[in-house]
Amino acid sequence: MEDRLLAECFKLAWNKYPQTRRNLFHVPNERKQDPIKGAQMKAKGVIAGVSDFILINDGKAYALECKLPDCRQSDSQKEWQQAIQCPYYIFRSVEEFETILKSIISL
Repeated sequence: MEDRLLAECFKLAWNKYPQTRRNLFHVPNERKQDPIKGAQMKAKGVIAGVSDFILINDGKAYALECKLPDCRQSDSQKEWQQAIQCPYYIFRSVEEFETILKSIISL
C-alpha cells in the first residue's frame, strides 16, 4: 500500500508540477531485503531512517516521509529527522502530499 501511495504522489508531482522533475526523488531504503542485498545496500551507504522522498527546491533540501494512516515513524526515522538540518514533512495521502508540495514550491 505504501508503495502505491508513493507512486501516486510521484506521478502527481511529475505530471502536475513539472518544476519538480529531476528535483524530487525516492530514496530506495525499503526494509524488505534479503540479508545479502541488505548488506550490499548498507555497504553502499544506505542509512536507516532516511525519508522516502527528497525534494530540492531553489537549492534547499526537503525531506518527505510517506506513512499510511495507521503507521508511525520508526525510531531510526525519528533519529534521522532530528539529525538533518532541513524541513521534514510526513504525508498520509496524495492530498496531503500535494498540499506540502505546493507550500514548498511557493516559498
